[in-house]
Amino acid sequence: MQLCVRRHREMFEGNPEKYAPRYGGFCAGGMSLGRKTVVDPQAWMIVDGKLFMGGSHGAIAYMEKGTDEKIAKADENWKTLGVTN
Repeated sequence: MQLCVRRHREMFEGNPEKYAPRYGGFCAGGMSLGRKTVVDPQAWMIVDGKLFMGGSHGAIAYMEKGTDEKIAKADENWKTLGVTN
């Protein structure tokens, strides 16, 4: 394994909360609206050092307007949706 890959894996394993996407990898915009939505791996944003995935670039644009409020709503929804299938 390449040194860089090993180092990044060790960084992730040492602090997975910092590097793992929020909301189990579901779309942050969808989560703010109370639903689990699949993501486009090329649609993402980092806010306060945390990775948020989007279902599309449009979902990220949606999250960029009123970000704090939408993250707060998504955090609240995740308390319920994060424990269901």
